[in-house]
Amino acid sequence: MLKEIVGRRYREREGRADLIVVDGGKGQVRAVTDTLTMLGLRVPLVGLAKREELVYVPGRSAPVEVPQIALNVLMRVRDEAHKTAIRRHRNFRSAPALGEHAGLHPRRRQTAKSRAPQTFWIRGSAQKGEPGRDPIRACR
Repeated sequence: MLKEIVGRRYREREGRADLIVVDGGKGQVRAVTDTLTMLGLRVPLVGLAKREELVYVPGRSAPVEVPQIALNVLMRVRDEAHKTAIRRHRNFRSAPALGEHAGLHPRRRQTAKSRAPQTFWIRGSAQKGEPGRDPIRACR
């Protein structure tokens, strides 16, 4: 999955990162390195293993020793990325309905509505207060 995410991110966007920090050890660093190589990109990359707080770089099997201040910066970057990801996920999950999600492209919204019309019909009629339509019974 990490390969897919990095590949999508760097195929679609023009901007390049100055440094990629991966939350993981040797395996995750290797996956990202392979993907960047396939795309023909050379971007500095480090991996931060969580429990031991070890720093891995491509091409080395053993962790690299870094000064404590640099390790603290990498840990704060990782923690901030976690907070952002959790907040975005919670916002996405709390969206009232798929069709009302602000980040959804209109064409994708229409496709989703056509595949699950009953869900949107139920939510729409319940919100409009149309008589004779019980959303609970319609779900059964």
